[in-house]
Amino acid sequence: MNFNAESGETEPARAAQTLVPRVPAPADENEVMFDQLEYLVEHVTGEGLCGCSDCRRYLRARAVLLEIFEYPAPAVRKAAATLPEAA
Repeated sequence: MNFNAESGETEPARAAQTLVPRVPAPADENEVMFDQLEYLVEHVTGEGLCGCSDCRRYLRARAVLLEIFEYPAPAVRKAAATLPEAA
């Protein structure tokens, strides 16, 4: 029960309103795309093009965004050559 100062009476508490979970608003799609693009650029800048799934996503996004300019795709870094084992 809540006390109403204006009327001097007690009123039932509104518990039902406090039990309803709040759902966050959906994220802005443009912000999500910028965040993803920033992540992919940082991945490639820091580690180079290693050929992982994030590098492949970067190359696909790059191709779409730069298709109007017709830039060639950058070369993917080759894995280190395997050395023969000592006998």
